[in-house]
Amino acid sequence: MLFATEWWNHRAHRALCQDDGIIGSGEDYIREFRSKVNGIWDDWQLLTDKSWAEPSKPGTTNVEVRWAPARRLFTQWEPPQ
Repeated sequence: MLFATEWWNHRAHRALCQDDGIIGSGEDYIREFRSKVNGIWDDWQLLTDKSWAEPSKPGTTNVEVRWAPARRLFTQWEPPQ
């Protein structure tokens, strides 16, 4: 089923990012997150399944997630074979 694949989800989110002006035509995106610990925001970090599964740092009161330009071209126009 094509519509329930990681490839399809990535293409759909890439199109939404382009429509929202986050990325340009032909660019790819990444997901980033940052935590607010003891009232101070950490730097933005790459959001992966592994990083999202890690426990929060002690003192974390808030977490933000954003879509950001990957600074690379999108190359997965066709579904994987």
